Amino acid sequence: MIKDAEQYAEEDACKREVVDAQNRLSHLIHQAEKFAKENEGVSLEDELDTARAAVGNTDLPILKEAIDTLEQTLHATAAEMYQQQPPEPDRSTQDDGVIDAEFEEATPG
Repeated sequence: MIKDAEQYAEEDACKREVVDAQNRLSHLIHQAEKFAKENEGVSLEDELDTARAAVGNTDLPILKEAIDTLEQTLHATAAEMYQQQPPEPDRSTQDDGVIDAEFEEATPG
């Protein structure tokens, strides 16, 4: 039994790497779908179609390429959206009706 484990250890490691890559790609697809749904005007359909086609593949380089492509697309899209946001107003100069003051408690008697 130990010989069998040693004999198939490398094959098992390769299979595990493929399954891990497939899981990573599935997770990225879910993130991308959620991102596109939450942010109107973002279209990732071409990239998602390519990634969905690669999920069932057992060729590790194809899976890694699909992961890298989808990650880069998500990062670039998020960075572009972040740059397009208007800057938040400086809240330190706004008068929100709060008065900052120091006080001392008076002792009775």
